[in-house]
Amino acid sequence: MNQLSLKQKWKLVFKISVLNILGTPIIFLIFGLIVGFDDILKDLKNYTRHRLDFFLPINQFLTFFRSSALVPAGLEEVEYRLLPWLFLILVEPVIQIWKSKYKTRSNFFIIRLLIELSCLLIIWVPFIIGNYFWTLTHSSKFNLILPIVFFTGLTWSWLIIKTKDWQLAVVAHILANISIYFFIKIFLLFGYKI
Repeated sequence: MNQLSLKQKWKLVFKISVLNILGTPIIFLIFGLIVGFDDILKDLKNYTRHRLDFFLPINQFLTFFRSSALVPAGLEEVEYRLLPWLFLILVEPVIQIWKSKYKTRSNFFIIRLLIELSCLLIIWVPFIIGNYFWTLTHSSKFNLILPIVFFTGLTWSWLIIKTKDWQLAVVAHILANISIYFFIKIFLLFGYKI
């Protein structure tokens, strides 16, 4: 098994953070073009009413950091991604043995492909289930914000699968909450009402 160095892991955290920073507005634009920008802005405004902590002034950043970045990220990652990570750690050695045993025996591309897909499913399904329930904690009813939240959670799940390090998802989650906080400050600075 190929172990990643600490430097490689931190580069992946950075890449995931950049992907989320760039991916979120792109998904907003796509949804805006499909369903209309009025609907998505309405959902965003409704969502922000429940997340007033992100609107705390800069001089209360440490309060925000503790109450809305550090603690929630840690608790949410424990609740929704820790069990899939434990499953991954337990099942991956078995999958590696199974793949090496059966992939080398088959000369057929389709058999090797099916083996690879089944292994991916075994690994991803627990993360997708946990991510689904984590996404639901962000709203009591469906709105256009939830697919964006789901996408972000999937990037953290990928980070766990790639690095085998659950704690990096906590760091990425904290960074995401902090970046949202500062993006709101930037929008307010330019006179946008959220």
